[in-house]
Amino acid sequence: MTRSLQRFCLLAALAGAACGHQTPGGGLAAELEKAFPAPERNACVAAALNAIRSNDFVGSVMLLENVKRAPGAVTPQQRRAIDQARLMILSDLTARADRGDAPAKADLAAMGSHLDI
Repeated sequence: MTRSLQRFCLLAALAGAACGHQTPGGGLAAELEKAFPAPERNACVAAALNAIRSNDFVGSVMLLENVKRAPGAVTPQQRRAIDQARLMILSDLTARADRGDAPAKADLAAMGSHLDI
C-alpha cells in the first residue's frame, strides 16, 4: 500500500469517528473480519472496520473501495465480502432515505460525489 493511501485510510478513519447513524446490521463488521483475518488486515481494512463500528458508512464504503482497487490486495472471497458490505450499506441507506431520513440522504449524496453509485 502506498504512503498516500495509508494516509487517506488514517484520515478517513479519524474523520469517521465524528459521524454516526444507525447501523445496517450488527454482523457486517463480523463478516468482513472473517474475510480479512487479523494477520491479513491492512491499515485500510482496519480503518474500514472502525468506520463501520462507528456508523461512518461513507468512510467505510470509500475505504473498502480503496482496498478493493489496490492491485493484488484482495482474494476473490475478500472481494465478495467487500461487495456484499457495500451493497448492505447502500441498501440500508437507500431504504432510510426513502423514508425521509435526512442523515441517510446526506450520506448517499456524499457517496455519490465520490463513488460510482
